[in-house]
Amino acid sequence: YPDLVIPLVERYIKDGDLETIAIMPDFFGANFYTRGFVVSDPESPLGTAMAAPPADLELTLEFPYDPKSYTKLLLDIHKKYDGPEILATEFGFATKEELPPQGFDVKMPKGLVINDPDRVRFMKGYIEAALEAYKQGVNLSGMMYWSPTDNLEWTLGLGNHFGLIHIDQATQAR
Repeated sequence: YPDLVIPLVERYIKDGDLETIAIMPDFFGANFYTRGFVVSDPESPLGTAMAAPPADLELTLEFPYDPKSYTKLLLDIHKKYDGPEILATEFGFATKEELPPQGFDVKMPKGLVINDPDRVRFMKGYIEAALEAYKQGVNLSGMMYWSPTDNLEWTLGLGNHFGLIHIDQATQAR
């Protein structure tokens, strides 16, 4: 454990724990939504506190859009853990969607298209960022978008939509 963290976790560490967890897993699962921004905070147990992102970073509805940090994360995992197979187990974001003027018609779900250019652009940026890491030697074997359908989000409830398939909250039409 890092020296800074030991006082926070040492009461939970039992004899044999490090030997038990010190194994090489089949793959490294990496969730990524954005990087965090911190400022010094001597009152905090870790000496930092969350801060607002730089004003020049574009935002999704919740997170800074930062594909360069995604490339960096994948490269850092690759270097720190001796080149493991990496699965991008989650990446995603809420965006402003443009619903069609006719609304939802459950009789013609395949005809319903939501204009969602920001999601397309953001996804493309993160996929290209992952490809860049792959080209630099990262053993990236897959990416999974969060989430296939809209759902209850931990921090946003039902208000914003992460899903590739939009769900109308009032009717549950997809």
